Amino acid sequence: MNMTKMKKLIAVLLTLASLMLVFVPAVLAEEHVHTWNEGEQMREATCSQQGMIEYTCTGCGQKRREPTGYGPHLNTYVYGEREATCIQKGYTGDTYCRDCGRLVATGTNTEFAPHTPDPANTVNVPATCTTAGYDKSVCTVCGAPYEFNIVPAHGHKDADKDAKCDYCGTSMAYAGSGTEVCKVCGRVHNLDLADRIQGIMHEFEWFYTHLADRIMTFFHNLKNS
Repeated sequence: MNMTKMKKLIAVLLTLASLMLVFVPAVLAEEHVHTWNEGEQMREATCSQQGMIEYTCTGCGQKRREPTGYGPHLNTYVYGEREATCIQKGYTGDTYCRDCGRLVATGTNTEFAPHTPDPANTVNVPATCTTAGYDKSVCTVCGAPYEFNIVPAHGHKDADKDAKCDYCGTSMAYAGSGTEVCKVCGRVHNLDLADRIQGIMHEFEWFYTHLADRIMTFFHNLKNS
């Protein structure tokens, strides 16, 4: 065999070998199904670096790696916290991570705080029969005068039944303006004895009249239903 034929034969063999290197592994790979193990932790996750786990095929020994994500922020602090006052809302502060420097959580505003009374300038105004009671002071933060601890008026009381208010001495027959409002119809009645009797009779009259009207309305609706 001459040199020319030898070179051609070598070229053909090299070409066949190259084709085998390309196609044979591909065919073998299609036939093989990887069975991965539980994996081995290669790197622990932190707040600044993802963790890494490596899996190995139990059949062919091939390996693959997958990230496991970032870890939590474990070393945090709060910055920018502000206490609320009567003139400025508070702020819970922003949370940062000391390890990576990232902003972890944004704070929120809090409502205004109540006024702060000045004990040296606080006066108590007691409640009366007709007016509310309260404490009056000056705020030590903003300087504004204000009222707090409001107590409603206690009204006229006659526990001993002497027709006079136990607190202020006002005659119970003519307390206030000398009139009262009918709880039923809203009309104003004087508080003398005659008008009190008339008012009571008026309430009974109003009650039975409207009761009769309601009974008639009930049967009318029942008939037409």
